[in-house]
Amino acid sequence: MIVEALLISILTALFFQQRRRRRARALATMTRPTIYDLVQSTTTISSEYARDPSVEPGKITKRLYSHVRETDESPPPNLGNFGSVPPSPLFLSIYHSILLNLAASGDVMAGMVSPPLIASSGVVPLTIVAPLPDIVKHMSNCIVRAKKEVFLATNFWINSDTSRIVTDALRELSKRAGERGDRVVVKVLYDRGNVKQALEHHQHVPLSTYTNDKVNLPPPDEIPNIHMEVVNYHVPLVGTFHSKFMVVDREVALLMSNNIQDNDNLEMCVRLEGPIVDSLYDVCLASWSTTLDPPLPCRDSPAMTKPLPSYTDPSFLALFTKDSTKEPVNLSSVAQAGHDSLDLPEHLPGNPHYDATIAGEIRRIQASYAPKPGETHLQAVSRHFNITKVQKADGGVQPTAPEPSPDSLVPSEEMTPYIPLPPSAFPGGEIGSPTPIPMLVASRAPLGTPTFSIPQAVKYPQNVAFLEAIRGAQKSIFIQTPNLNAEPLLPELVKAVRRGVQVEIWVCLGYNDAGELLPYQNGTNEMIANRLYNDPGLFTTTHQAHPSVPVTANTKESMLTPNEAGDASQAAEPHRLNESDDLNANANANANAQDVEAGSSELHPNEAQPLSEEEKSRLKIYNYVAKDQDKPIHNKFKKRSCHIKVLIVDSHLAIQGNGNQDTQTYFHSQEINVMLDSEEVCKRWMEGLRRNQNTEKYGLVSPLDGCWHDPKTGEMAEGAIGVDPGRFSWAKGMIGAVQRVRGAGGF
Repeated sequence: MIVEALLISILTALFFQQRRRRRARALATMTRPTIYDLVQSTTTISSEYARDPSVEPGKITKRLYSHVRETDESPPPNLGNFGSVPPSPLFLSIYHSILLNLAASGDVMAGMVSPPLIASSGVVPLTIVAPLPDIVKHMSNCIVRAKKEVFLATNFWINSDTSRIVTDALRELSKRAGERGDRVVVKVLYDRGNVKQALEHHQHVPLSTYTNDKVNLPPPDEIPNIHMEVVNYHVPLVGTFHSKFMVVDREVALLMSNNIQDNDNLEMCVRLEGPIVDSLYDVCLASWSTTLDPPLPCRDSPAMTKPLPSYTDPSFLALFTKDSTKEPVNLSSVAQAGHDSLDLPEHLPGNPHYDATIAGEIRRIQASYAPKPGETHLQAVSRHFNITKVQKADGGVQPTAPEPSPDSLVPSEEMTPYIPLPPSAFPGGEIGSPTPIPMLVASRAPLGTPTFSIPQAVKYPQNVAFLEAIRGAQKSIFIQTPNLNAEPLLPELVKAVRRGVQVEIWVCLGYNDAGELLPYQNGTNEMIANRLYNDPGLFTTTHQAHPSVPVTANTKESMLTPNEAGDASQAAEPHRLNESDDLNANANANANAQDVEAGSSELHPNEAQPLSEEEKSRLKIYNYVAKDQDKPIHNKFKKRSCHIKVLIVDSHLAIQGNGNQDTQTYFHSQEINVMLDSEEVCKRWMEGLRRNQNTEKYGLVSPLDGCWHDPKTGEMAEGAIGVDPGRFSWAKGMIGAVQRVRGAGGF
């Protein structure tokens, strides 16, 4: 009896203990914030770091954002601090979808930025479309002008002529800081895989490592007035830190496609100013995660409290007036300014020539593209493009494109890599200081496991933004990317074509073909182009494009390869708003898009049909052709490649940054992108993209097989694999993987 009584007593105690725990968990869940609570908070990683800079940002992140509660509530009105310019319905719809997917994923930091700072605003005074060193030259000028701090993040840092442009600038910055009696804080974050990262993803790099021959950053005795700290960040096995950005004095942010290395790539960089800089500053802290010693000195001086640097610079404003009138200066006039500045020496590694203003930079860079005596226009372009040893071999890569006629060279044909945007490109800029336009951070955190869950992966803010922008397109989609093989993207592009949208895709022929043939990577650009035109598996109408219910825990989450994904890539779409939600007409816009798409095809369910000839005419895929060429050159030759990453929808919504449209970007790498809402900015970006390459003139592929063919001979480009990589493609993939680790492949 005593034993039975004791047993009953123990069981009773356990029962009540379990009940108390369940109640405590339920109470904790009830008190967890929703994503809307977090977005409306004034507390961020940045604000907490400013309050106590001795705390590691990673610990702040865990304290603030470890838990979130899902909600079925509609978003509160006026959610998101977009400033005084209202975003378009499509832009706002994407923002709300990002928030819902963050909550559904259970990880509100999947976008690598504090929730209150996802939504923002800003201006883009300068865009660069140019070979890699020309972007790094602007980076170097920003570095030498720094007063307090520089945060530079890149995927690859490889000792090279390009890296020397940066290290020269660090030495110059130290010199200038010493003359002022200051010391400047510099943080460098890169990805160089290390076995120690199996235990700790963020490794502080010792002096002996970051000054060795492979990295060659300057030692302290060469930069005595700089406090420099270097961190190596990678999430094994394949969680690459693919981000490339720089923030200077918490006033200017550069978001670019390029790494710090020598290569043959055409790249893109945007200079951002205004409140969006605070968002990217928060990304800096979230990415660094570990101790900052010394702390960042601009931690308590937000960009949103400061004037816009470029639009308060008289020399920059003077670019947009002529002879003291209000006549705007266009890109053709910028080109002419280069012809008028031929006496300016070029800014080169080992022989730097810094400029005090952006206006000075523009004149100097344009002068370097102007023909020298006895040189044609395209010979000048080829000279400037021939950077690496491979490009310079055997007399250098020679131009093959036809020379423009002298009377058309200026104003309409000359390459213009630095593209300044006038104040009038932004609201209010015609009569005063420009008003920042709506922007948001559309990024993703890294995932190290080689396999992935598609339903989970599509919840990352970057992927939500990409897919929802394409689903919401009503007129046009433009994409430029080195690689295009992310499986969730492909059916959405076909659906857009089917509902009448003009789709234009620019990719680089053979870009990292070997790496894209690895298992899980999903294939080369030629293989994907052929599928988009001709694979019936992409044309099934079985699945709705806009489910009105969120992804739930019951969603199938098998670990799939992209080729196995098929139906799952469509069934597990990002969490969307219910049609009944009233979001100031955004729900109506979504419903209209849904109706258009639902009625765009007369196919019976499960019936797979290829695109009709009329539909194929709305899908145009191009291989990159350099400004001095008349045909694409395969990436394996390392002579003329393109690494630009940009998506523009309906001529007003754009996403630019680090993210490719490929499997690695969608499922594994950390990427930082900014989405903006401006017809004028998109117009000027498209003008620069078309002007600074010949892709649209000469790069169109055949819809018969998705491959480029010589218009005279019908032959594919030299080195092209075509749509069938052969039986041993996996072996080529392994070679590509090794090249990526070494920095020779395509990242």
